[in-house]
Amino acid sequence: MGCELGKLASSSSSKKEIENGTVSEPAAPAPPDPRLPFTARQKYTMVASWKGISRAIETTGVNMFIKRGKCVLVFALVQLSLETPLNADLLQSKKDDRIENKNWKLKNGLYWYEQHNPLAFNDPPTTYRLPNNTLPVRYDIFLKTDVDKHDFNFYGQVRIQIRAMETTDTVTLQYRDMNVTKVTFLDMNGQVVEHDVPFEYVEPRYYEFLRISLPRIMTVDEKFVLEISYSGILNERQFGFYRASYTERDTEIYYAVTQFEATDARHAFPCYDEPGIRTPFGLEIQHDKSYNAYSNMKIASNITLEGTDYVVTKFEDTPLMQTYLLAFLVAPFEEVSNNNTQLPQKIIAKPSSIRNAEYAFSLPKLDPIMKALENLFAVNFTLSKLDHAAITQFAAGAMENWGLVTYREIALLFVPSEYPETDEFLQRRIITIIAHEDAHQYFGNLVSPHWWTDLWLNEGLATLYEYYIAHLVFPEWDFMQWFREREVYECFKIDISTAATSVPMSRYVEAPKDIDDKFDDISYGKGGVVMRMFQEAFTVSTFTKGLSKYLTEMSYKAAVPDDLFSSLQDAFKEDNPELVFDVAEHMGSWIYQAGYPLVRVSRSGNLLQFKQQRYMSGDEIYSIPLTYASKSQPDFNRTDARIWFTQKEIQVPQTLFGSAIDEWVIFNVQQVGYYRMSYSSELWYRIAKGLRHDLDKIHRINREVLVDELNIGYYILDELLASDVLEVLLYLDNEEHSEVWNRADLLLFTITEKLFATAVYEDYLKYLQFITRPQLERLGYEELAGDDHDTRLLRMILKTHNCHSLDDFCLSHESKKLELYMQNNQNPTPNFCLAFRTATLTTYIHYLNEITSNPDLYNRYSIVNGIACSLDKSHLQLLTVIIEDEKNDLENFERVMMIEYMLTSSIVGLEVGFDYLERNLNKISNFVVAIKEAINTQEYSEKLDALLDAALDESFISTEDAEEIRDAIKLNLEWQDKHFEAVREWIEDLDDKINETTEKPTTTIPSTTPDSATGMIASIVLILVSGTLIRFFV
Repeated sequence: MGCELGKLASSSSSKKEIENGTVSEPAAPAPPDPRLPFTARQKYTMVASWKGISRAIETTGVNMFIKRGKCVLVFALVQLSLETPLNADLLQSKKDDRIENKNWKLKNGLYWYEQHNPLAFNDPPTTYRLPNNTLPVRYDIFLKTDVDKHDFNFYGQVRIQIRAMETTDTVTLQYRDMNVTKVTFLDMNGQVVEHDVPFEYVEPRYYEFLRISLPRIMTVDEKFVLEISYSGILNERQFGFYRASYTERDTEIYYAVTQFEATDARHAFPCYDEPGIRTPFGLEIQHDKSYNAYSNMKIASNITLEGTDYVVTKFEDTPLMQTYLLAFLVAPFEEVSNNNTQLPQKIIAKPSSIRNAEYAFSLPKLDPIMKALENLFAVNFTLSKLDHAAITQFAAGAMENWGLVTYREIALLFVPSEYPETDEFLQRRIITIIAHEDAHQYFGNLVSPHWWTDLWLNEGLATLYEYYIAHLVFPEWDFMQWFREREVYECFKIDISTAATSVPMSRYVEAPKDIDDKFDDISYGKGGVVMRMFQEAFTVSTFTKGLSKYLTEMSYKAAVPDDLFSSLQDAFKEDNPELVFDVAEHMGSWIYQAGYPLVRVSRSGNLLQFKQQRYMSGDEIYSIPLTYASKSQPDFNRTDARIWFTQKEIQVPQTLFGSAIDEWVIFNVQQVGYYRMSYSSELWYRIAKGLRHDLDKIHRINREVLVDELNIGYYILDELLASDVLEVLLYLDNEEHSEVWNRADLLLFTITEKLFATAVYEDYLKYLQFITRPQLERLGYEELAGDDHDTRLLRMILKTHNCHSLDDFCLSHESKKLELYMQNNQNPTPNFCLAFRTATLTTYIHYLNEITSNPDLYNRYSIVNGIACSLDKSHLQLLTVIIEDEKNDLENFERVMMIEYMLTSSIVGLEVGFDYLERNLNKISNFVVAIKEAINTQEYSEKLDALLDAALDESFISTEDAEEIRDAIKLNLEWQDKHFEAVREWIEDLDDKINETTEKPTTTIPSTTPDSATGMIASIVLILVSGTLIRFFV
C-alpha cells in the first residue's frame, strides 16, 4: 500500500490521563518535510462551463497556475464578448470597442476549484489537496502544555465531527511533526463505537496525510466523530504551535503561541487544513495557574484541577472559520484595555512592556480604526472582543487571527528614540499594521478565499484599506501618499516582464512551499494597487457599496473572484443604470494577467492616438481606466474612469480633452491607475509649458508622476532626448515639494554625469544653478530646529545639485564652515568635497599635513575624499605629489580614493588626474570604475586608448579590464552622438528660456584656472617640496 501503519495504543488514552500527565510521549515519527519539491508530470482535467455550455479539456504543463501535481479542476470562462463602454463621457461605445485579445481568459482566467478527487489508496498521492470525500462539521480541541517548566512537549486530543460527502470507509486529514497515539470512532451522541481505529501516515510523508480506516462504510451525509490523541513539540521555527521567550529580572521565561497561516494548523492538531473549509471550534487548554491563556473568543470558564497547579481554560465557541485563523497564547502576560463596552479591545504583552507603557501610542488608535471600518462598510465587527498581543519572537510580523491579532512587538509597541524620523516611521507603520489586521477581520476572516489561488482577495484588499482607513482616521499623516511610495512604485519595479516576480494575481499553487511563496508583493502590493484603481474608476462610493454587498452576502463563506465581481456589478448597475458594463470582463484582464500596461499617446492631426502594450514587452491587452486633466479642464480631483481603453489602439478627438488644439493634457490623474504613460516629444513640450505657466493648476502628485515618467521615457525606454528632459525640468525653480524633487534627483544626476567635461558642461551648470537656487534660498541653507522630514529631504537634494553646479551660494557656505571646523572640530561638520573646492592655500596645506601625518584624524575618511575635489589646479598638482610620495602615512586605498575623486569631481580634476595616470601607468588597473564614469569626449577617449595600449603592452592591466573600460566609453560616446547636439542647441537658448519667467542668477561658476598670485605661490611650493617631506609646510 505504500503506507506505514501507525502504532496502535493498547488502550485508549483518556483526557484525564493526559491531564494528569501519565501518558508518556511516544517517539515521534521522522518529521515530514512539507517543503520538498514535487516533480510529478503535470496533467490536468479541466471542465469549462458558461451558461450551460461545458466541455472537457485535457492539457499538459499549465504552469501559469499549477506547478506540480495532478488534480481535477473546474473553471468558469468569462463571457467572451460583451458591449463595454469606451468613453463614459460619450455614454457608450460601439460594438467593436471591446478587448481584442481574449487569450488571457484561456491562459489565466481560470477559477480553480477542487473537485472531488479521492486519494487512490493503492498508489502514493499525487496532490497536496485533501480528497474531500468527507468534510468537518466541528472541532473540539483539548491541549496540555508545561511550557512554564521549560517542558516543550505538548499533548492534545481533538474530536472532529465529520460528514461523509460520499460513500467512503476512510478519512484523510493533514498533520505535521506530531505523533498520533490513538484514534477512536464515536457516534454523534459521543458513544464509543470503536476504540482502536487503524490509521497510517501516508507515504511519501511530505504530503502530510494521515489516513484513518473507518470501522464501516459511511453513506452520503452520514455524520460521525473521530477522537484523536496525539503529542508534539513546541518548535522554535515561529510557525505552528511554537515556543517563544523573553527575559524578566535575568530569568528566561518561555511561553507558547501559535501562527497557523498558511498551512501550520496541522502542527497543533490533525485537521482539514484548507482555507475554504469553515467550522466552529471549541477549545480547552490545560496550563500552569501562573500563566494566562488567550484565544479567539472570550473565556467561558477557568477550572482549577484539584490538588494540582493546573488550570483548564475553556473558551467560547468560535463562529464558522477556517483552521488557519484559530489562535491561542499561553503566557504570563499582562494586559491593558481600551474600556470600550461595545467592543472591548486589549493590548496583551510581557509585563515589562505594560509597566513601561509601551502600549501608549497604539491603544488610543484601536477604536477609531475599527469604527472607521464598521462605518465605511456598514458591517459591524462580529465577535464580542478583539485582543492585540505583542509576541517577542514572531516571524510573520502580524497575523489577523479572528479576535486575537498577534504582532511582532515592534509592530504594536512603541518606545521613543532619539531619532525623530525613525520614531515617525515606526508610528506610521504601527498605524498601518493595525489597520491592515483590522481590515482582515472583514477580508479574510468574515469572508475568505476558497483557495490560495485568490489570496489577493485577502491581502490585496487589506493592503488597500490599511492605508485608506489610516488616511481617513489620521489625514494629517497623508497615508495615501505613503501608499503610492511603498506599494505603487514597488509594484512598478517588480511587476515587469523580465522579472520572475511578475505573475498573475490569481494563480494556482498547491505545495506548502508554493503557498508560502504566494504571500508576496503581487498578492499584497499589486492586489492593493489594482483594487485602488477600480475603487477610483468605479468611484469610491460605488466600490464601497459593492464591497459592503460582498461582505454581507458572503459572510462566513469562502469566496472566489466571481463573488466579488458579482457584488461590484450590482453596485455599478445601481449607480449607472444607463451603462452596459461587465465588471468581471474589465477586472479580469488585470487579475489573470501578469504585468501592467504602458500607454503611449501622440497627436495625429486633430486626434490623440493611444497605443497600449505590456510594460517592458508583451502582447497582453488590459482594460485601462483612463483619466485626464487639461489646461481648460484642470480638474485633478476627478479620478473616475473617463475612457475605458480596451483595445490595442484607439484614436480620440483632441477636443474631448480641451478646447484648444495645442493645450497641455495629462493622463492618469493622481496616479490612481496602475499603468505608465509615455508622451510624444510634442506633448511633453506642451506639458513643459504648462508646468512653467500653469503650475498652480497641475496637481502635486501628477507633477511627481510626470518627472517619473520623464525618467522612463528618457532612461528606460530611450525614446526622449536629454534636451527634452531639460525642457520639462526647467520649471523646477518653482517646485516646492520634496516628492517631486526626489523623483528628479536621479534624473539630474544621470544627465550631469553624461555631460561632465563636455563642451556644454559649464553652461549646463548654470542650468542647475537656475533650477535649484530659488528653492534653496527659500528654505535656507542650514537646517532649522523645526524642520520636518520633507523639508530636510528637499534641502538635502537642492544642496547636492546646487553645490554640484559650483554656485557661490553653496560654496561660500561650505568654505566658511570648513574654516570654522579647522579652528574647532566640534563646530558643524562641512561637506568636505564642497568645502575644499574653493579652500585657501593655507587651509589646503593644513589638511594635507593632517592626512599625511595624523592617522587618527577625526573625520579622516571624509577629508581624504574631499581634498581631491578642489577646483584649483595647483592644489591638485600638489596633492598628486603627495599621493606619489610613498614615504608619508597615507594608506594605499586612500591614494586610490583621492585619484578617483579627482577624476570625477571637476574638469580640472580630470586633467590633473589623467596626468597622474600617464605618470603612474602601472597603477591604472586601480581606477577602472572612475575612468568609465569620467570619459565622455572623443579627445579623452583617444588619449585613453593610447594609455590602455601602453598598459596592456606592459601587462599593467588585464585584457578584461581594458575591454570593460573601452565598452563603457563606447556607450558614453554613443550617448553623446544621440544627445549632445540637441543639448547644445537647447542650451544655447537657455538665457531666453529663463527670461521667459524670471531673472537668471547673477552668480558665476568659479574659474578652474588659478589666479596669478595663488598660482605663483603654489608653483613655488611645488618646486620646494618635490621629493622632500611635507612637514616643510608647518
